[in-house]
Amino acid sequence: MNELKINPENARKAYNQAKGAVKEALGILLGEDIVNQKITDRVTSFETACEVLELDPDDELPYNEERLSSRRLAINAFAKMQTIALALNGRELTDNEDHYYPYFNRSSGFGLSYGVYGYACSNSFVGSRLSYLTPELATYAGKTFLKIYQDFMTTVQGNPTGNN
Repeated sequence: MNELKINPENARKAYNQAKGAVKEALGILLGEDIVNQKITDRVTSFETACEVLELDPDDELPYNEERLSSRRLAINAFAKMQTIALALNGRELTDNEDHYYPYFNRSSGFGLSYGVYGYACSNSFVGSRLSYLTPELATYAGKTFLKIYQDFMTTVQGNPTGNN
């Protein structure tokens, strides 16, 4: 018997684009664990976010990760979080919808305090590229990707000449 191998991300895309009887048939063939898997189960790292979006992780980072200054580490962390947010949301958010973002309390170390609501406007606290569709996604991102947020948000101390 021949074996058919299907990429799970491609299977989900085909299922989500299908309608009617075709969608029903794909659901039966692929199984519930493929078609109904939550995005938070699929996006567990920067690399898995890239898989969901069909991106090459190396192409998404502006700096080579072998020798990073603290400034470049922060820039790469921002690029990682943009990719993760896009994968978790499934699309870019618009200005006319509610946005949610993780809120961090740095006075007692660096940890997620809670997900908070933020209405997107020209003076929002966090750019929309790091906002989420639901408070649950914001909380998940803040907890799961805390190290990347730390790399992005921690104040850079060092040489102001750009050599750091």
